[in-house]
Amino acid sequence: MRARVLVAGLATSVFVLGVAAESAQALTPGWECIPTTAGQAVVSGGTGAAPSCGSGTTAVLAPTYISSGVGGKPTVQFSALNVQIVNGTASEATTNGEGNLIVGYDEKGGAQTGSHNLELGGSNSYTSYGGLVGGTGNSITNIFASVLGGSQNVASGNPSTILGGYGNRATSSYSTIGGGCSNLAGSGTLAVSPNCSNTASYPHGFASVLGGAGNQATGTAASASGGDFNIASDPYASIDGGSDNKANANESSILGGEGNTSSMACQAIPAAPINTPC
Repeated sequence: MRARVLVAGLATSVFVLGVAAESAQALTPGWECIPTTAGQAVVSGGTGAAPSCGSGTTAVLAPTYISSGVGGKPTVQFSALNVQIVNGTASEATTNGEGNLIVGYDEKGGAQTGSHNLELGGSNSYTSYGGLVGGTGNSITNIFASVLGGSQNVASGNPSTILGGYGNRATSSYSTIGGGCSNLAGSGTLAVSPNCSNTASYPHGFASVLGGAGNQATGTAASASGGDFNIASDPYASIDGGSDNKANANESSILGGEGNTSSMACQAIPAAPINTPC
């Protein structure tokens, strides 16, 4: 009965509100009158601040159909209300595999026994509640954990966060990983994927830039944390800050300063002396 009411209600909304809702301006709420007796027809309750429903019916706010809405595509819009998705247990801190919002088909999803999560992408899993998981092949396994993107990442700390990258694990409470490959934030045994050192298949993969302006990280698993116009161009090279620095050798690092260049593998260059201006 519930599915039939939903379909009938949407059809009524399309018919009654379709012409009036073409504009992208503020919409007037539309209403449907849902009969309390099974087998009765769903009818329009009109538009406006209050419904026009007869006795024996329940007024429900209806979605509004816009033939050219977001991106110029057909869009169903809700007006003057919140949309709440719950798992039916009357508690946030419960899991039964329901009450989640799934965007997309989520093909080949893993374990999906959690509740009150937002899932984007595909092949992701969620086994707790209050989390967010995107990308592909990622997992959130503790309360309020989140993985925003990347692949094969696992956020198991409460609440832990992984922004992206590949094969990262955030295992402890309030732990965070920005990106990269096979990093571990928290307790556990570090296991590094062969992909992290596969410069042939991923010549510029797993690189990350955390902030600053005009920075580049072009080497495999290279990173630039801040500053401006710094370039970490070799595998595993890193620049923490400063300006116009270049980490051009494998596993080299520059702490800061200006105009420094690391040209030997594993070379470390400190920042400019204190009080030395740029």
